[in-house]
Amino acid sequence: MAKAIFIMDMPECCADCQLADDDPSGLYCMIADDYYDGSDSSEDRASFCPLRKLPEYRRTIGKESEQNRILTNTGWNACLDKILK
Repeated sequence: MAKAIFIMDMPECCADCQLADDDPSGLYCMIADDYYDGSDSSEDRASFCPLRKLPEYRRTIGKESEQNRILTNTGWNACLDKILK
């Protein structure tokens, strides 16, 4: 099955999340298909939260034109640049 990425600002808590729906039963996470009641939390987000922060840029050594891209990390940073465009 093909994979997809959805880019959004990381919410500080479930109540601020664009993917959460507040209904009579509580705060419903559409992505995790679960309700959040505040008791199962990790820094104000549910422990079952599927959202992950993008990785950090890596320090580069050399130029992108060099053959050994794995050691230079230029491909890693270029990928992050494309995602964040």
